Amino acid sequence: MAILAVYDTVGIQDYIFNSNKLAENVGGSKLVADIFASVFPEIISAHGGVANWRKKKELSQSQSCEIVYQGGGNAYVVFEDQALFQSVTEQFLAEIVKITRGVGLAVAAIETDLGDSYQDDMKKLNKRLALAKGNLNRPMLAGNQPITKQSVRTGSPVTAFISGEDKEYIDVEQGLKRERYRLERENSSGLVKSFNKLIEDTKGTDSFIAIIHADGNNMGKNIGEIMGKFSSYEEAVPEIRELSKRIDDCYKAATEKMRKSYPNIKVIELIGDGDDITLVLPGKYALNYAAELLKIIEDTPPDKQPFLGVKPTACAGVVLFRDHYPFANAYQFAEDCCASAKKLARKISTQEVSASCIDFHLHSSGFVADLKTLREDQYVIRKKSVLARPWCISKDEAFKDYPSFDWLREHVGVKHWPRNKSKALRNAIAISDVDADLVVNQAKSRGLSFTLATFCLDDEKSKVHHSKYAPYFDALEIADLFADLTESEEKT
Repeated sequence: MAILAVYDTVGIQDYIFNSNKLAENVGGSKLVADIFASVFPEIISAHGGVANWRKKKELSQSQSCEIVYQGGGNAYVVFEDQALFQSVTEQFLAEIVKITRGVGLAVAAIETDLGDSYQDDMKKLNKRLALAKGNLNRPMLAGNQPITKQSVRTGSPVTAFISGEDKEYIDVEQGLKRERYRLERENSSGLVKSFNKLIEDTKGTDSFIAIIHADGNNMGKNIGEIMGKFSSYEEAVPEIRELSKRIDDCYKAATEKMRKSYPNIKVIELIGDGDDITLVLPGKYALNYAAELLKIIEDTPPDKQPFLGVKPTACAGVVLFRDHYPFANAYQFAEDCCASAKKLARKISTQEVSASCIDFHLHSSGFVADLKTLREDQYVIRKKSVLARPWCISKDEAFKDYPSFDWLREHVGVKHWPRNKSKALRNAIAISDVDADLVVNQAKSRGLSFTLATFCLDDEKSKVHHSKYAPYFDALEIADLFADLTESEEKT
């Protein structure tokens, strides 16, 4: 009997985002990418197996081991026997510890005859993987024994002293990340050295950093519907390989098109795995950049769509913050915003058309809480929310009653109003609708026009109702951080 195994990296987000040093964030993300891009394939090849699954259609029956497919931080592999599986796993675990010093690995395996049991085997294997991840114990590695110094950030023994501007002691994990970043910079001329360099062109009131976290919609559902048609490995493996390649190619093409379209915007890709995208860039460009990225994904040519005949959609969360704010917390806000956008997308999507949505958060204080708590505490005024977000990117008649990103773009800052009047309206909305009414009526008496937006923000299930001025609050809050992407071209 053959062995079907799955390897799943765990603790990735914490590993990449647990530092406010750009070198460690980027270096960590590259080390994580290396795990399945080069380290694991090299081990498989060294054991006489097939590592380049992208160039094969069918599953070989005569190889010692073969990667079925990879994606989303995991890999499914077939081994000829238990002994080979054990050998490869032990070597892989040792290499992960050696190159990353902080990434965990969950492993599960079952016996299979590679016949007509593909669906049952995958269900059984994924169930075992879930149990393995739940029971995974990741002990802290001791490393070198310290005499007096420990890393301020990790508590691990320090192994080096950096004498540059920072003058700091670092541990093994930090050292590995920074070395990987150094290698990346040697091969990537546009990669900046620090967060300050990332925003050096936007210093001032708009010197915010942004994280964009984007994720494809309905991926599990669409994959399940297609793969549910196949019961044998002979039929299923070529299909899942093709799907994995098409998903990866679709989202990589979108990020690459954005990069080529706006080469003067400094963008760092921290995660680019299948439909999972995480970018860091100057805050003033982030919302328009994220919206444009989602539109490009939607506009994927029919022959390049991951699921032929189904227009791909995605949602994004954007968080804008100062460079001294904990990076891990900021990333969590971006994830929460993406989840909020997906909630709206599920609500308004129909059987015929799916929506791409975006949510954002401007974090300008040291307030520490999850997104839901923070919004309830700071943006619910007299039992009314002043936020209209999330916003819908997609243009379809089915979505016309919901907050449209095009409307937000057109009304940012209430452009036809004097700046002092716009700020007065924003401050009034944060007090009550009555106060906002006074500002609007005063503005109208001076010849300024104003029309309330009529988006559907409340329904019978709403626990908190919205201010009638909520769309304008969103447009006013990010007025100083909503630059047109073409601004980057004007500076050159």
